[in-house]
Amino acid sequence: MLYINSVQFLILEEKYMETQERNYLTPRQVEELYSVKVKTLATWRYEDKHYGSNHLPYTKIGGKVLYEQSAIEKVLEANTHQPLEAQA
Repeated sequence: MLYINSVQFLILEEKYMETQERNYLTPRQVEELYSVKVKTLATWRYEDKHYGSNHLPYTKIGGKVLYEQSAIEKVLEANTHQPLEAQA
């Protein structure tokens, strides 16, 4: 039987996630790529859980939160506001 420690598990998990068609990001990666603060993401998760808000879908595996990159881009696009002259 094969036994692995938590560090090995995280490495394997990260390699697995990289091989999937969907690209998942950690909150830190979301912050780096899209300038959405980790604390803001945590607030959104709290509001989604307790108030039924629907800010951004996420996956939680073993305490690790992951966001699908395409979902982040959809939310950002849906919340993009155009200047009045561009709307005409």
